[in-house]
Amino acid sequence: MTAPHTPGAAEESLVADALAPASMRDCLDFLRRAPHAPSRWRVAAFVASAGVVLLSLVGIAALTGTMVDLFNGASLPLLGSGRRAIIGCIVVLSIAALADQLGRTSARYHMDVALKRVSVDLRQACLKATLAAPIPQLMAIGTGNIMTRLTKDIDDFVSAMYNMAFRIILAIAMFPVALVALTAIDVRMLLPFLVLVAVLWLPVRRDTTLLPQAANLIASREAERNNILLDALRSMPTIRALHLTQWSAERLKDTSWRSVRARLLIAPVLARLIGHAYVLYGGYLISVVCLAAWLAYTDQVSLGQATAAIVIVMRLEMPIFNAVLMLGQIQEAFTQLGRAVSLARLDEGVEHTVPADLGSPPEVTIDRLSFAYGDGPRILDEVSVTLAAGTTTAIVGASGAGKSTLATLVAGMNRPTAGRILLDGVDTATVADSWTARHVTLMSQEVHVFAGPVRDDLLLARPGASDEDLLAALRRVGLGEDSMAWQRYFPQGLDTVVGTGADPLPAAVEQQLSLARVLLVNPPVLIMDEATSEAGSDHAHLLENAAREATRGRTSIVIAHRLDQAAGADRIVVMDQGRIVEDGTHSELLARGGRYARLYRAWADSA
Repeated sequence: MTAPHTPGAAEESLVADALAPASMRDCLDFLRRAPHAPSRWRVAAFVASAGVVLLSLVGIAALTGTMVDLFNGASLPLLGSGRRAIIGCIVVLSIAALADQLGRTSARYHMDVALKRVSVDLRQACLKATLAAPIPQLMAIGTGNIMTRLTKDIDDFVSAMYNMAFRIILAIAMFPVALVALTAIDVRMLLPFLVLVAVLWLPVRRDTTLLPQAANLIASREAERNNILLDALRSMPTIRALHLTQWSAERLKDTSWRSVRARLLIAPVLARLIGHAYVLYGGYLISVVCLAAWLAYTDQVSLGQATAAIVIVMRLEMPIFNAVLMLGQIQEAFTQLGRAVSLARLDEGVEHTVPADLGSPPEVTIDRLSFAYGDGPRILDEVSVTLAAGTTTAIVGASGAGKSTLATLVAGMNRPTAGRILLDGVDTATVADSWTARHVTLMSQEVHVFAGPVRDDLLLARPGASDEDLLAALRRVGLGEDSMAWQRYFPQGLDTVVGTGADPLPAAVEQQLSLARVLLVNPPVLIMDEATSEAGSDHAHLLENAAREATRGRTSIVIAHRLDQAAGADRIVVMDQGRIVEDGTHSELLARGGRYARLYRAWADSA
């Protein structure tokens, strides 16, 4: 396995993700503007703590050399010579060691507090941006990718920075301090370092430029694996029903191995960097030992100064290898930070017009609408239809006709390949997605009940609504306080806990709750795609009544998977292979004896 030296590998790492990581500059800008960004006094406290550690490290080396001179009979100002001076040096040495530990503890504390606070800001910004982002963009990024950025990427960044950042900062700061100290002993101590840096500069620079590419590829592959895992867990009933367990396991195994192989790409790069570190440290230590011995032998420096120089270089061992060994992990951590920041800034810089809210149900105009997934065939082909304001239109057609695709396009869940969707003349492609979301609600068969009290579930649709408002919406969908379903499934009333961790609700009751949320949102346009699929069950009449109540007073589109739904609509549009083939009322289409009439007769016979 070789490192990705070619531009192709770099392109792979960037294309591997639909949302590239933010640049280092953008990351630092986000951290600086975060609500809980480190204050000036905290930064100053961290810098002061790091300064104490650096001075202690150099001071300990200098005191070690001084003690060597004292043992050889030298005399010090203030302390003098002999036993008293040695004891004084030991006391100062102990104070320096204590200051070193206190400085490290203080620096770690300030870094930990800053990291934890900023991580909360980052996670909140990511979640807020995700909830406000256009659905098509989120679908392109992938659920697993978003989950990875919201959780693992932020957690790994905080963990890596807490465990390694201070050591990296210390290592970087240690070099100039140590070199200044060596220069103060004898300027010639600097020459071997300059020679080694000149020799190693190009190979080190080449390898460090490869680290971001490898780190981004690792994060992208792990996000892909998480996406496949979430997909498998969510689709488990279908996978088992279709006997696709082996296929699902193989798919997950393949993506897991791709993640492992991506991580292996960074190993050769780190191995070369460690080799460079051995050359730098080993070469410099040998050079300084030889040079210090010669200078001491020729009486150009004292034995204590020579010892101090050697100790200073030896103290550079940990900073050098810390910097190299942790460079890959730090780079990966900053790549993960970039991935999280790019998610948090998902909608920044995109300006949309936000027209005034519609005060009444709008006319919906679908103008030459076409759609295809990627480079695939067209699923919708120049569909044009105008839906009168305040009417209910049923979309009918065989499976694969394009009904649900049309619904997702009107709701803003996908972007059309061509054509326009207008709400009272407002092109939804030119306005903010939040405006479209306020005016168009898509309700599908896959309804969701949020974990917590029923009150909180409903308040998500209309924050600030009173209990009476919530109960009124529930009554309109057949869940009045005197209904059998309410008394059976909601014994604590609005305080009854539902969702994850609570007793499961029947699918029909979940759909009634979803319809109640629709009434609370009160959108001008409502699209129901198999939203009352439980009709035909014991709750059929309740769901049908609830659905009619939800469509009243708004422009509604019903994707009719059962033709009794279509019969009650103001208008019926029949689709086939992505085109509209018939349009009219129920009675008109039956009289024509066309496709709808045949479908209806076949449905009636089977029913």
